[in-house]
Amino acid sequence: MVFLFDTSGVNRLHDDPASEAIVAGLIGTNTVRVSALNVVEAARTPDPGRRLSLLRLLKRMTGGDRPLEMPNTLARRAMTAYSRRLPCLDSSIDAEADVLWGMLVDPSVADDETRRALDAGQEKLESEFLGCHQRARPHFQDLFRNGVLAPRRAAAPIRHFMRSTQFLHEDVVNPIYRQQTGADLPASEMDEMFHVAPEVAGFLLGWAHSIHQRSIALEGFGSRNAGIVDLWFATYLGRVDRFITADRRQYRALRLVARIMAPRCGVVRFCRFRRRLLGNL
Repeated sequence: MVFLFDTSGVNRLHDDPASEAIVAGLIGTNTVRVSALNVVEAARTPDPGRRLSLLRLLKRMTGGDRPLEMPNTLARRAMTAYSRRLPCLDSSIDAEADVLWGMLVDPSVADDETRRALDAGQEKLESEFLGCHQRARPHFQDLFRNGVLAPRRAAAPIRHFMRSTQFLHEDVVNPIYRQQTGADLPASEMDEMFHVAPEVAGFLLGWAHSIHQRSIALEGFGSRNAGIVDLWFATYLGRVDRFITADRRQYRALRLVARIMAPRCGVVRFCRFRRRLLGNL
């Protein structure tokens, strides 16, 4: 089986008293992929000793494989691969992100200066994410005040979003596809691309979930929901068998996304994963 951990799961694994046994049992019989997001978040750890230890754990988990590419880059790369009818997709980081592989090979390069630079990048990303929803929310709320019924749960608008093929193709997918490939995606091929390149579907569904929870929902909206990095992990779900997280908000969001576009992927909380694995050792 192919496993991928959220950084919350990596931290729980790092601190677990049975960490050594869990890691040995996991990598001995399975494949574990590490995301570029894992590396960035580990490198942002304020405590230098813990930072080094987390990066060493991630290196061991990779089995020598390079980390998965950043989700936004990977989704666009998947579009290009589909347009060229490539037989497979290289999902690992490229030379531009080689600094992340360097942090795993030699964790000491992830110093405080690196951490501050990564913090600044993350703050910018989160600011843009929040700003997008802050601008959109008043428009959605105006609709609901004028008689449009607001969906109570995220599943309904996400499924509606995926079924609205004309809107999805003309206003969302094809503009990105054209920008990335220089050609238009025939509307008749959109479902095929989502199947062949699940990275695209996962990335878009992560955004769709955030739109409901932060721009549409009448209650429980805002910071109590999964953030942008949490939802970006949806990009990977179509290529893994188990996604492990210790973050309750992310678990709820990605479990829904997986049911829609990656039913073979089990989104599992760390505590359950731990019980099952240790029970089999």
